[in-house]
Amino acid sequence: MKIPGVSSVVAGVAGGAAQVVRAGVSTAAGAAGALQTLASPVTDLAGPVIQSVAQTTGRAIGLDGSSGGSPAAILPPVRWHSGHRVHLDLDPLLPFPRWGEYAAVVEEPVRRIPGVAKAHVEGALGRLVVELADDADGDAVLDEVRATVSSIAADITWSKSEPQLPSAPFADPGNPLAILVPLTAAAMDLVAVSAAVTGWVTRLPAAPKTTRAAAALINHQPRMVSILEARLGRVGTDIALAATTAAAYGLTQTVGTPLLDLVQRSLQVSEASAHRRVWQDREPQLASPDRPQAPVVPVISSAKSELPRHSWAAAAAGEASHVVVGGTIDAAMDKAKGSMAGPVESYVDSAANGSLIAAVSALVAGGGTEDAAAAIEAGVPRAAHMGRQAFAAILGRGLAHSGQLVLDPGALRRLDRVKVVVIDGAALRGDHRAVLRVRGDAPGWDDDRVYEVADALLHGEEAPEPDPDELPATGARLRWVRTQGSSATPAQGLESADLIVDGECVGSVDVGWEVDPYAIPLFQTANRTGARVVLRHVAGTEDLTASVGTTHPPGTPLLNVVRDLRADRGPVLLITALHRDFASTDTLAALAIADVGVALDDPRAATAWTADIITGTDLADAVRILSAIPVARSASESAVHLAQGGTTLAGLLLVTGEEEASTSPVSFRRWLNPVNAAAATALVTGTFSAARVLRLPDPTPQPLTAWHALDPEIVYSRLAGGARPMAVETEPSWRRRLDDLSYSPALQPLRKPLHNAVRLASATRTELADPLTPILAVGAAASAIVGSNIDALLVAGVMTVNAITGGAQRLRAESAAAELFAEQDQLVRRVVVPAVATTRRRLEAARHATRTATVSAKSLRPGDVIDLAAPEVVPADARLLIAEDLEVDESLLTGESLPVDKQVDPVAVNDPDRASMLFEGSTIVAGHARAIVVATGVGTAAHRAISAVADVETAAGIQ
Repeated sequence: MKIPGVSSVVAGVAGGAAQVVRAGVSTAAGAAGALQTLASPVTDLAGPVIQSVAQTTGRAIGLDGSSGGSPAAILPPVRWHSGHRVHLDLDPLLPFPRWGEYAAVVEEPVRRIPGVAKAHVEGALGRLVVELADDADGDAVLDEVRATVSSIAADITWSKSEPQLPSAPFADPGNPLAILVPLTAAAMDLVAVSAAVTGWVTRLPAAPKTTRAAAALINHQPRMVSILEARLGRVGTDIALAATTAAAYGLTQTVGTPLLDLVQRSLQVSEASAHRRVWQDREPQLASPDRPQAPVVPVISSAKSELPRHSWAAAAAGEASHVVVGGTIDAAMDKAKGSMAGPVESYVDSAANGSLIAAVSALVAGGGTEDAAAAIEAGVPRAAHMGRQAFAAILGRGLAHSGQLVLDPGALRRLDRVKVVVIDGAALRGDHRAVLRVRGDAPGWDDDRVYEVADALLHGEEAPEPDPDELPATGARLRWVRTQGSSATPAQGLESADLIVDGECVGSVDVGWEVDPYAIPLFQTANRTGARVVLRHVAGTEDLTASVGTTHPPGTPLLNVVRDLRADRGPVLLITALHRDFASTDTLAALAIADVGVALDDPRAATAWTADIITGTDLADAVRILSAIPVARSASESAVHLAQGGTTLAGLLLVTGEEEASTSPVSFRRWLNPVNAAAATALVTGTFSAARVLRLPDPTPQPLTAWHALDPEIVYSRLAGGARPMAVETEPSWRRRLDDLSYSPALQPLRKPLHNAVRLASATRTELADPLTPILAVGAAASAIVGSNIDALLVAGVMTVNAITGGAQRLRAESAAAELFAEQDQLVRRVVVPAVATTRRRLEAARHATRTATVSAKSLRPGDVIDLAAPEVVPADARLLIAEDLEVDESLLTGESLPVDKQVDPVAVNDPDRASMLFEGSTIVAGHARAIVVATGVGTAAHRAISAVADVETAAGIQ
């Protein structure tokens, strides 16, 4: 009796292992080709023999030489498997060009197979997704599926003379190589450490230093790596370089470098495991047959790449395809996405050239090969690589824990070079529809009345009671009007409807979507990245124009925007989303060519497989990704500075002869030389930098609802009638337990001193974050190396005293400012409203109740009702409920010197005066008011205006 699916699981694991083996054999075969390129005179004789052996070995494990080295079928071709869901690779099942055009004919026959519950083709992944019935024999069913697809493929006629276009899926989620490759490299590191320790214990002779130099030359020369990647591919190159490094350091009995690489590979394994878990959790939704699918459409690469990553663009089937990708899209993603250098790549290039020059200079100066080898090792930029890898691995693991699916982990390694952030208005869509423009067409139905009735209908609410000069809205409904537009025009997110009352059209409205409450934090974070922020508008995002540097009108092709910005300014991070009524090949192609493509997921729309990162439905996830950009840049720059310092110290050791003196196997310098010490420090700093990003609090939502255009009853029902939209952030449980412990009788006397010590340490660390710090640290170390210990102690002492002094001054200034603001803490009268009553009764109580409570303005939350009179300052943005002869001074916000009159009645949605609102910072000049709070703190209009002007950074410390 068979256990269902056992052989499929085994086949999946074996398939992954076979890919590693195949990559290894391909590595060996390709390495021969690389050697042929580098040493053509020798390989002219050995080339035919090497190629014959490579082809024979490749066929033995499933490499088909006739297909250009592409893997042959693994039977069954299980790409991924979990529970009752299986992904089958369609390439071996439909072995002919442009199989994507025929993939649809596979689905129905497979669905009819007994034991198959569901089946569909995910064309962008190149997979047939099969969901097995609970009682199905998984092995037998998969065999039948393979036989059925093979039979269908045999009936399809195609010309063998048809050109073979290079093809690959847009993404390959769940690929076991993501874990197996770093695991293999980690195993090689363990073998290297074991060999080094064994050789040292048994006193075996060690290989010469030139062995390590040769490995370093291959690993850290970009031109050499490029040649290997062209021959072996990235996976094969990674395995080959890992094997070369492990062998070199094992034979030379050096454990420092393998141990550091083992730590790095462990981080990569942890990251890949987290991504795999997220894929397993989200796969049923992302690869659901109920979602519109994205079939493949062949395109021609404009990058002239021999091995492009993408050979097709996606078109959303079953949805309005608003843009036809008429031109060519840059399909060579492997080259294009990494073609623009960041701080690490720039330094690696210069370090590679510098180490070669130093080696040649050592030989010219009369040194031997050992001196040249030491010069090459001194120039290894290990810290630059490891610092960025640590940051990206920890960040990727944290994003995975929050449910974000990273399809391309390389995108996290490209965050440090982002120069432009493009935000598509489609990503800013909120949960509710919104009325954008209105027109009243009947007596008793002015624009304000049409707006409030239409808005109530869109939100499923009861229309407000009419004013004396308005008509009731009994039986009102919206009749949607089909727009006549070209299918080749990108969607603008706008629909039109007529307001029908008693069978008569009383007005017309243009309907879009509310802006996501996290849109303002998104733009504020984007502006703090130091990159240029660009917005492609959709209907309803016009109010965000002041938050960005450049805007494009609705309907502008996103692909052209990304491509032009990428060519003019540099690497681009794109944030967008697909929706059922707003999806196009333009969006998918733009995600494909962006250096970092972030797509919000809409379960009702096609899955954006061309994205690098697929977040949840919440825009707050994208805010965290943006917040990582400046930290990633800083982490990479710090890693580069550490690499430079390590190289400087290693070179100084070489020049002074100290490097030769440290030949003892137990010497600290042998285990952790300056280059490795810098790399270890970069690993730690990169890890802490990523952890700092993950510890950032979630952004505060800032709704942009047009409260001024809504009836007070509707405003009150939305803010105070239900759940608060602004949830108070809960403190982590471990922090609460630690805080409770600090109040214990034994530790309470130490609470204040420890708190002050932690604050001083934090301020001191801030003072040390200065460009001069690494320079002075390297200088102190160099002084110690050449024997000037007193100078080294003096420099270190001055740095420490300077940082502590600056930190203490910073703390005093912060404490004084806190005391000053505490004395000026504003108090406000909050109206006490019954907690249990109907919304209408609570609103009446809010308007007329005499009971109030005096509270701090900082404690106000949206939905609170406040009582104000002259000459009080408005503590928050609020919608008026009562205005008695009210005049307000808004000069701090508008610059207008004269007081303005206020009213309770709604005003037009586009009215710039917004007479029905009170804004934080304005002053009551005359009259009395009651208002319901709609925004506080960073969500107020005054704070948004300040944030739009500039983000002021704190001044540097004492120099």
